Amino acid sequence: MNLQKKTNQKLEFVYEIKPTNFSTLPDDKKIVALGRFFNIISSIQKPVRILMIKEPLTLEMGTDMRTLQIPRTYLVSEEPLEQFLQQTGLEYSVATNKPKWDIQEERLSFLKLKDGSLAKCYTLYGIPATLSAAWAHQLLAYVDLVSIRMRPIENHRAISSINRIVGLITASTAKNPAAHYKYEKGMDLLQALARQETRLFKCSLVIMIRAQHSFALKLADKNFKNATRSTLSSFEATPTMQMGMLENGIGKQLYFELGSCAIFYPFVSADMIEIPNGVALGINMNTLAPVIFDYSQRDNYNILLLATSGAGKSVTAKTILARLIKKYPTSHVFVVDPNGEYEIVADFLQIQVIRATEEKELGLDPFNLFKPDDAAEIIGDISKADNVVRKEFRAKAQGCKSIIDLYEKVDKLAQSYLKDLVTGSLHEVLSGESKLEDRAVISLRGTSGEERISMLLLLALGKIWKKINSLPVAVPKILLIDEGWMLFNMSSAGKFLDMIARMGRKFNVIFIFITQRPEDVIENQYGRAIAENAATKIFLQNTEQASEKIKKAMDLSEQEADMLKTLSRGQCLFLTKDYRLRVQITPSDDELKVFSTTPMDK
Repeated sequence: MNLQKKTNQKLEFVYEIKPTNFSTLPDDKKIVALGRFFNIISSIQKPVRILMIKEPLTLEMGTDMRTLQIPRTYLVSEEPLEQFLQQTGLEYSVATNKPKWDIQEERLSFLKLKDGSLAKCYTLYGIPATLSAAWAHQLLAYVDLVSIRMRPIENHRAISSINRIVGLITASTAKNPAAHYKYEKGMDLLQALARQETRLFKCSLVIMIRAQHSFALKLADKNFKNATRSTLSSFEATPTMQMGMLENGIGKQLYFELGSCAIFYPFVSADMIEIPNGVALGINMNTLAPVIFDYSQRDNYNILLLATSGAGKSVTAKTILARLIKKYPTSHVFVVDPNGEYEIVADFLQIQVIRATEEKELGLDPFNLFKPDDAAEIIGDISKADNVVRKEFRAKAQGCKSIIDLYEKVDKLAQSYLKDLVTGSLHEVLSGESKLEDRAVISLRGTSGEERISMLLLLALGKIWKKINSLPVAVPKILLIDEGWMLFNMSSAGKFLDMIARMGRKFNVIFIFITQRPEDVIENQYGRAIAENAATKIFLQNTEQASEKIKKAMDLSEQEADMLKTLSRGQCLFLTKDYRLRVQITPSDDELKVFSTTPMDK
């Protein structure tokens, strides 16, 4: 498909509008969205053309290549509309050109395009009294293009036109009872126009069906006619006008007042297709469209992934991680891995592995990683010191560069709590200064005891965060914490996680927090903070009890809560501010073999 800049020598302003998930919005938010659309078209002084099209997009999903049809919406005007678009809060980009189709030949009732395909255009001739908002966009399920031309009519001309129509209706009301209803509607419109409460538009709607050969065109034509017949709308394929219909949207002109234009609402999508910077994660189970996720379009870059064991959590998390790494090849990647799950995929992802149980002198001394006051609090948690000793730690922490420095400063009672950290097995892990590569998995596999794991998790996270703070902000950093609930055993760890969740975006950190224990996210104050600060939430299958807890904490609908109980393996409820999708995560065959912890997938 080529692009053009001018039509009939008229300067055009072209905008591509980011759609919203209109179909799943609550009624009150749908009204707000429609109000934005009405504000735009009621502000225009010159004709506008709305183009809703489907374009092929070839996506790389892991090691697989897939071609899918992507809906896109353009607004074409003879006057600049940036001010109106900004005022309404719609997200848009300015396009240099509008879509154009290369026509090779016009036949009587169809077109032959230069790529060898065939196209046929229809124009709207009539509609029933009631149609749903965004009805025109629904036509894209059967066609390749929906074009809507809207020309505002000056108020005095609109009043004059409606006066004439009402006059004609009045003459027939005595003989035709149905005309009385039309008369009343006409008078209501006339009064609203007189009070300048609405506007009148002359509109034409044209659709285009495209196929590779005549048989396929006839089949698409039949499907379209069946679909429109069910809505009592009528379309005609005007002979000898096919080229003008496709290129310029020329069609039957119908009158619509402002409120009736709700059927033309075009900024609709039930799909998350965030291109060009998004990563393909899976398939929308309701529309079968791809789910393409761009972390940078969120209010923050935090992702909460919550699922019960066996729901596909491991494959889902690793697929997301792999796709992000591939999309952002210069990104820095850090994984905190309590169970060693990511060790086995480190070669596939080209990530360094650090085994905390096998290596010494990892440089995890709290004074190496945190400010003195924070280090003192963390040491108090690690050593399980009482409040008196904790005060001693805080009082003597300033100026210390290591736990040994603190040990030498505090009294004998406080020293008794630090003995294992300065002479025991932990001392070997805390000392030294090992180098952390730009992509690393810190694995705690083989570590025994939840408290010891929690301590090492926190210190590993501190080392990673120190590294992140030293890196350029412009470069994406991916921080993944598996089985994050283990960190909530220590209050200092919870506070540190809360800080990362709040500050991560400032450092361009994609923070992925994974847990299979919803109660630790919902009932723990730091867990709740992470959930509240996660602009992206991914819920896989959960138990009935867990689903009810998630429903209450995350404000899910009854339908969504029931979905959590019945999701198949690898399916999830994918939530952002603008989307609430049922998604099937789609690892490639190679990814599944490497990522899965289920023997049958190997």
